[in-house]
Parts: sequence; C-alpha cells; structure tokens
Amino acid sequence: MLKKHPVALELVWFICLILFPLPLILLLNTEMSTTTGTQILIIDSGLVAYSWWLAEVLLSTRPRWLDRLIGLPSLYFVHSLLGAGSLILAFVHHQFMTSMGYWIQLTGNIAWYLLIFGIIYASIFLSGWFVDRFRWAAQLKQKFEKVFKHQLSIWLHRLNLIVIIAIWLHVHLIGRINFHLGFMLVFDTYTVLTLACYLWKKWILEMNYWQGKLVENASLSSQTRRLVIDFGSNKPPFKAGDYFFFIFKDISTEAHPFSISNSQPDQSDQVVLTVRELGDYTRKLSALKLGSPVKAEGPFGRFDAIVKSSDEPLVLIGMGTGVAPLLNIAAKYYQTRSISLIWTVTNEQEMYFDSYFKDLEQKGCKYHVQVGRLKPDQLTAIVSKSEVKSARFLVVGGARSVINVEKMLRKIGVQRKNIFDERLTM
Repeated sequence: MLKKHPVALELVWFICLILFPLPLILLLNTEMSTTTGTQILIIDSGLVAYSWWLAEVLLSTRPRWLDRLIGLPSLYFVHSLLGAGSLILAFVHHQFMTSMGYWIQLTGNIAWYLLIFGIIYASIFLSGWFVDRFRWAAQLKQKFEKVFKHQLSIWLHRLNLIVIIAIWLHVHLIGRINFHLGFMLVFDTYTVLTLACYLWKKWILEMNYWQGKLVENASLSSQTRRLVIDFGSNKPPFKAGDYFFFIFKDISTEAHPFSISNSQPDQSDQVVLTVRELGDYTRKLSALKLGSPVKAEGPFGRFDAIVKSSDEPLVLIGMGTGVAPLLNIAAKYYQTRSISLIWTVTNEQEMYFDSYFKDLEQKGCKYHVQVGRLKPDQLTAIVSKSEVKSARFLVVGGARSVINVEKMLRKIGVQRKNIFDERLTM
C-alpha cells in the first residue's frame, strides 16, 4: 500500500500520528511542568488516544481531495488503525491513571467501554479486514447481519460521537487540568471543529449532493440488477473506474458505494449501475419504483489516475459485478492501450456484458470469460510473460476473491507494486 503512493500516504500518517496531537501535548506538558514524569506520560497517553480518535472521525467524512491522493481503501486503513491505536493508549490511561471524583470516573468509564464496543463491532460488521481473512469472522457476520442490519450498524458506529462528548466532559471535570486556559482553549477548539466537520458532512453537505431520479430498474439475472439514474443537465463529472456513494431515500437514508458501469460515460446524462443482490440493502433495490429520487456523493476512485500514470499494458480482472468499473476503463482506453480483460462469473446467466466485450475484442482488446474461479495455471496461460513483467493489473470483485487472485498473480511473478484493487465489501 505504501509503495503505490508513498509520499501522500506517509504524509497522512505523519499528520495523524504526530502533528495532530502535538499542540495538545506540548501545551499540557508545558503548563503541567511540575507533574511527575510517569504521571504526565499516562496523561499524555489518554490525550494522544483522544487526538487519534478525533482524527479518525475526521477521516470518516471521506474528503474527496484525500481520496484522489491516496484512495478510500487507504484512507479507511488509516482510519481503522487509528481506532486500534486509540484503544491501546486508552487502555494504558484507564488502567494506570487514578481519578478521585465520581463524575470523572463515570465519564472516563463510559468512553472506555463504548470505545471497546465500537471497535470490536466495527471490526466485524463495518470493516472488511477480519471478514475478508478469517472464515469465523465472515460466519459471525453472516449469522448476526439479520439483526444488525447495515443501517443499524452505521448508527451504532456513531457512538463515536458519544465517546468524544464523554471524554470532553471527563477532561473538563479534572481540576488540575481545566484551569490551564491555553490548553483548554486548544482542546475545545479541536473538539468543536471535529464535531462541526462531521455534522456538516452528514447533515449539511448532503443538501449539495448530485440529484437524480431512477429511470430504469431491470433484472439482468437472478442475482444481478441494472439501475439507470438520470441526472439531467446536472450529471456529475466522473472518470473511468470511478464510484459514488448513492442514497436511495425510498429504501434507506444511508449512502452505499456503487461503481459506474457506463460503456460511454461522456455521451449521456445517465449513470448506469450493475449491482449484485446479496446483502440486506441490495436486495431492497428491486422494490425501487421508476422516478424514485436518488442522491449521489462523489466521485471517488483512483483507477483513472493509475491508468494515466503509465503507458504500460493493462490487465483488467473482474469477478462478477466487479467488472462494472473495468467496463468503462476498457471502453475509454482500448484504442490507445494494450488491454487484456478477464471476467469470471458464477454461471452463464451472469454473462450480461459478454456481447459488449466480444465487440471490444473485435477491435483489438484481449478478452477471456469463464464460469468459475480462476486457477493459477489458467492465469499463466492467459497472461503473457510481458504482461507479468510490466503490466498494470486492476482487480475488482468480492474481497476474498480479490485477495486470492492477488496471491496467484504474485506467485506467477507480478510485482506487488503493479497490482491495484477495489474490493466490493468496502
């Protein structure tokens, strides 16, 4: 991950881990210079944990400019590790710091236990890391997702705000800290600005989302649906391979990410989505009526920038509906780049783009489609030695499938730095 955009991503890490908490640490340590070294370290551990928690909340607002620099997957990775780091430092502070006041202890305990619950819950139900890599986590999520539906999970994740308020009260109740005016002003400024950014993003900025309406809702197969959204003259600008967070208010007020699968994105006011109906949310899409209002936040994605950054051949590997963002990349670049497109499907009924890709094949794009998963020997036969050596590989599909394909690519000699992915469980 670091090798693909080292400067931008390392800078984000440096700002979040060091620069962001530094003013608070310097102010408090200067103003509490008479406090013993051990005590100040324990206090600092809680303060850094709080700073990282604020940074995590800021990243959860998905700044588009940051997405274009490092990509949302990397942003979410930083977001997740900041949460884990906050938990570790909060543990040190909670275990070794003694508080005498009842309300000080109460607010601290509320924040501590909500922090534990929030991170464990998010690790299973909102983050793909455990679910993608451990079968027991995937089974646990599948077992409980009927109870903890995605929208409920989003609201539970917003307990982050309660954690922030509890810690803010906790600090304001501590007598030996709350009289340090300089520190308290900066501490309150951090808190207020973070909450303001979050609330602005969640409730104010939504009014400026792209507005459209549903004009087509058709079944492509027993598990796949095609949605067409008309934005009129206000169609959002996007690049090949981009995705948006869509809000279909008739079924939910929460935003979900879907990739754009327009074959000719610049020639229409409409946006086409190809969605696999597997989760509790996507199964509701069939109930949407034509004319239903749609909001879109975005665009997001780095595929187009990755493609443009090099003239090397492209190998596009899509699994199921994961081929959707690769469709408009192939359509845009087949005349100027060497492109090999590999598509795997679960059965022949899922080959809804086959005729379009065969048409591209007639125009010079290499195309391979198969029912079932790819195997290492197949990849060796499909991907040429020159592509293994220098091509850019874009892999899109379910998270487990993406991880398996990337392992196979590395085994046949593809360098990690040339593999880029988008996992549909994000």
